[in-house]
Amino acid sequence: GEAQSAHIASILQANAALSHLELSWNLLEASGGQVLRDSIRMTSGLFDCQLSGCRLADETLQDIAELLLRNRKAHKASMQAGPYKGSWVKNTAELEVDGEVPATPTGMRSQGQASAANLPLRYAVANIPGNAVVSEEKTLELTERLFELRHRFLPESSAGGKIAQIHEFMEYLQKGQADSKENQQAADEVLHRTELIMQGFQDRELRYREKIARDRDDLLSYSQEYSKLQGNLRRSMEDLSILREDLAIAKEELKRFQRNSEEDEHRDYSTFVAATSDRKELERRLRDLQDRGHHLDIETKMLRNRAEQVRERVANEIT
Repeated sequence: GEAQSAHIASILQANAALSHLELSWNLLEASGGQVLRDSIRMTSGLFDCQLSGCRLADETLQDIAELLLRNRKAHKASMQAGPYKGSWVKNTAELEVDGEVPATPTGMRSQGQASAANLPLRYAVANIPGNAVVSEEKTLELTERLFELRHRFLPESSAGGKIAQIHEFMEYLQKGQADSKENQQAADEVLHRTELIMQGFQDRELRYREKIARDRDDLLSYSQEYSKLQGNLRRSMEDLSILREDLAIAKEELKRFQRNSEEDEHRDYSTFVAATSDRKELERRLRDLQDRGHHLDIETKMLRNRAEQVRERVANEIT
């Protein structure tokens, strides 16, 4: 929690050479994450901090990642953050500095990259147990020492218990070395499997990267095609706007033509009505004239008949 984070903050302040920190699966919670973030902000040498399963807020994790990236850039370190890989260096008496002795006996000790570059930091107060690694060379060395002790105790008549302890200890060494070999073989097998898994992940990543590249190319081509379609759409919209304007003008002309046609039709209808009325009047006058002509024809015939009668009478009277 917050108390643990405060303790870690004090360690960061006291150890400026600390470059990698593994805190995975420590329940620091949100409040502890804020304390850790503030302490990292005050440091410049921390490059990597593993916080998997610590239940920190997303914003806090983002801030810590930005601070670690700032430190890596400031020291021109690798920009790739990830699990810390230690370097194994020989820890012998030749590495004594200022009279201090190594914290572990002759053997191999796990040293961090920052510690490997800064030898005095690899020493601690004497009599503090270190992290020596079990090795075949170390087992042979201890076995030889046990043989020497056994040869030293053989002439003594009262050394039977010590020799039995030496034999028991040698059996423990042999059993431990056998177990170490089995564990080493199992570790090598796990390492081989891990490498195969990593290779599979890398191959899969390459395939995904290639697919992403292809998808980006397709997206670029789609974007270009989309731009062309947008241009065509804009031109079509402009043409449609022009056609709409032409349609509006045509509608206005059609309305004006309809109004003129209605006016002409009304005027022609009035003319037609007047002409029809005139025709009817003319037909009536024609009938009147025809009747008068018919009466005149009758009267003319009657006058002719009377004239003939008068002529005959006059002729008869003359004769």
